[in-house]
Amino acid sequence: EGTDTSVHVAPNGLASVTANFADNFSASNYGTDGAGSTTYTLKLTGLNVASGLYALDASDKSAAGVDGDGIGQGTQIVLNQVGNTITGSAGGTDYFTISIDPATGIVTFTQLSNIWQADPSNPDDPATLTLASADLLQVVKTVTDADGDSVTTPINLGAGVFTIQDDGPTAPTIAVSLNDPILLTFDGALTGGNFVGTQAVGDQNPSLLIAIQDYAGVFSINGTNYGTDGAGTTTFTSYALGFAAGFTPGDAGGHGTASGLTHNGSAIYLYNIGGVITGSTALTQGGVSGANTIFTISLSGSNVTLTQSGSIDHTTTSTYNGSYISDLQALAAGILVLTATAVSTDADGDQASSTASLDLGPQIRFGDDGPQVVTHTDLIYANGSNPTPGGTGVYVYNVGADQNTYTDAAHSDFAPITLTGTVGGVAITSPTVTWQSEDSHFATFGISFSYAPNPATPGVTIQDTGTLVFDKIAGTYTVELANPIQSVTVVNTSGANVHFQGYQDNSLNQDNSGPAPYVVAQLDTNFFVQFSGSHETNNPNVNLTSGTTNPGDGAYASDDLFWANPTDVTVSSSALGVASNTLQPGEVLNMNFYTADPHGIPGSQTTAYASGIYLEFFNIGSKDLVINLELVGAGSDGVFGTGDDVHTTKAVVVDNADIFTAANPPPAGYPVPTGTDGIVIIDSYDWNGAGQNYLLTGVQIVTSTQTLTGSGIDLVSAVGAAGASTGTESFGSVGANNTSDNDNIKITSAGFIETTTTTQDANLTFQVTNLDGDDDKTATQTLNVTIEGSTTFVGTSSDESIQGTTGNDVITGNGGNDVLTGNGGNDVFVLQGSSANGHDTLVDFNAGDSIVVDVANLNLTINTAQTVAFNSGTTGANDQTHDSAFAGSNFFFNTTTNELYYSDNNTAAHAVDLAHISTGIPQNNAVHVA
Repeated sequence: EGTDTSVHVAPNGLASVTANFADNFSASNYGTDGAGSTTYTLKLTGLNVASGLYALDASDKSAAGVDGDGIGQGTQIVLNQVGNTITGSAGGTDYFTISIDPATGIVTFTQLSNIWQADPSNPDDPATLTLASADLLQVVKTVTDADGDSVTTPINLGAGVFTIQDDGPTAPTIAVSLNDPILLTFDGALTGGNFVGTQAVGDQNPSLLIAIQDYAGVFSINGTNYGTDGAGTTTFTSYALGFAAGFTPGDAGGHGTASGLTHNGSAIYLYNIGGVITGSTALTQGGVSGANTIFTISLSGSNVTLTQSGSIDHTTTSTYNGSYISDLQALAAGILVLTATAVSTDADGDQASSTASLDLGPQIRFGDDGPQVVTHTDLIYANGSNPTPGGTGVYVYNVGADQNTYTDAAHSDFAPITLTGTVGGVAITSPTVTWQSEDSHFATFGISFSYAPNPATPGVTIQDTGTLVFDKIAGTYTVELANPIQSVTVVNTSGANVHFQGYQDNSLNQDNSGPAPYVVAQLDTNFFVQFSGSHETNNPNVNLTSGTTNPGDGAYASDDLFWANPTDVTVSSSALGVASNTLQPGEVLNMNFYTADPHGIPGSQTTAYASGIYLEFFNIGSKDLVINLELVGAGSDGVFGTGDDVHTTKAVVVDNADIFTAANPPPAGYPVPTGTDGIVIIDSYDWNGAGQNYLLTGVQIVTSTQTLTGSGIDLVSAVGAAGASTGTESFGSVGANNTSDNDNIKITSAGFIETTTTTQDANLTFQVTNLDGDDDKTATQTLNVTIEGSTTFVGTSSDESIQGTTGNDVITGNGGNDVLTGNGGNDVFVLQGSSANGHDTLVDFNAGDSIVVDVANLNLTINTAQTVAFNSGTTGANDQTHDSAFAGSNFFFNTTTNELYYSDNNTAAHAVDLAHISTGIPQNNAVHVA
């Protein structure tokens, strides 16, 4: 039955074999009687002689240790002889025959059925006929001579002569299914994650970070051949995880081949640690830790478990808008294999095995997470809150499981932020938003833009800077400008309604005699210019000097003033001069600014400020001049007009080329000279260096520096940032320029740029997009920031954070779910008496504040609003859900929740939750209707 002989050579697989046993006897010798005959016979001694061979019982699947006999071992085969044939049989089945040809001695051994072989580990093991005694089965040679005498010679065949070789199964054929189970986990299930998808079909674990799939169904038996022993069983006996040929895993010496997956930009390597495939960013197996392990893959039986503990970078970038997006990153093919082993066992326990492998990599998949913006508000805040504390709005977002590293702008939670906007209705220019720093708590951006402080002259701009700071923990954003938004009014001495009033020296008394020691001109409601003058004289002998006190010396330096002998000034709407209506060498024309009339007493009123000046000249020709600027800085408190203000002076050298003429006109918004006239313009860019913010409080004008030495700012005639004057020029003769010459100049008008912070609104729009660590992004969010120049704050239909001044404000949310902050003062909070207008939160409602509920059918104004009573009570049987809460009043305040309700018909069914009042129950007279 077997496949070969005991010596593993041909003949193979024979069911019948013959052997000439005559060759085992000596030649026949008949003696002297002469030849007779030679015959051969088989001789079996006994009946049902035990053969030592056993029938094959295909139903017996138990090993010897279970049922006392071997797998497939049936009953013992017994031998019986009929004539020249011996038959081995058991249970009525003939298993083999042994027959002999009497004439030749050729014995034929023929197998009729498979028998049992004892060694299941060897599909080719022999089973040999072994009787209790070898002589129980013999071949006998009988020699008979001519007269009938005979002699017999036996050869024992009962042991070691007849052998049956075993047969065994062939290795089974294994098929691998193309519909393999998927091991799927989700970044979004990690701590801080946002979005997860649906588990893969067949996943046995409810956790979205652990996937367990049974891969037994992937492998199936596609073909078996049990051989002649007959069918037994074919089963899968084991499964193994391993690396594919050609892939080098990490070990103690290094990280091996990268897996193709990354975590926060770092390559993930694979290590086999105790049979568990570990994906880690560690560079050696010894460096693997829980902190740098991103996932593990383990095997139990046919169950494969994927456990994710860190985020996986995904190459596809998506825009998330509040829900999961199916973006899967898989382990590549050719890295990890799952190998199944199947074993076929025939009827007598012989076995053959085979293996098949599944490329497991593509079945291991990780779902992406993405960022989300939970909520945000627009922002309205007071211009006076700049530079500090600025304004703060709501911005709550979660970048998700794919965290950024914050090492630079490319690894930020924010895509580049863009800025547009207007100031006073005129578009800002050169807007920039620049990433400065970031960590897990804050993201700080520098902002910069230029705007026209005077909307009537949009070409004349100033620059403002500041910061945009996102507090990730508090869920806020804060805008701070380095300087309040400025609004300018250009006033000048040649205005039709300007009145010039002379005053006696150091006196409140008027001097109407003509030229006077002091002349005051009111150019605006709170802007007065006090003119005074001095000149060189021979008797007494007074020369032009400079210094911080009078008299000074001959060397000008910053902080110095020009000094000479006081004299009258002659000023009018057509000319500004010292003594006469011109300015001559050795003369100094002083102009100082106040918020009220100082009369003839210098320094007697509060200082006024200007951010620029221009002078118009008659018949300027080739003349030049020097202007000494009197400046003040806000000091450490950032507020002008307090005790820590910083005072200084800076001289500006105005060369003739710096003067605009008809042939070289000034920018739009300034007077255009005609004929031979001219105009010079000096703005804050000319006197403020980097980080400086001085304002102008007065000027001194000289046509000649006479014998003074020193230097001043070398004026650049252009205005704005492009015309910033950064160089210096010495007094005296420098090339074609000479500050010590004898120029006689007629100043026909002086103009001043007043700066205020309470008129123009700034509307800034930031476009903000959040990014996660693998560059998925949110939809772009628009943050509208209004910097209010007045005390009336009016929101829109959007959700807004509105923050007033420290004074008395009127704050109207005007729709949306608004957060309203008065910031001190006696404020009026205007609420809308309809649920369609949202729900507001009053952060700091205090005594002195009022609530005005806008009721549509009353048509009242805030000034004519009527005080109304309101009911109050705790949550319970008489709260806003019951009509009793509105008995006798349209208003009910829940003292448990601090919510104010309004019902237009005094029923709970019509109750509208107007606002949450954080500070508790208002005073009795605090609620009004209009």
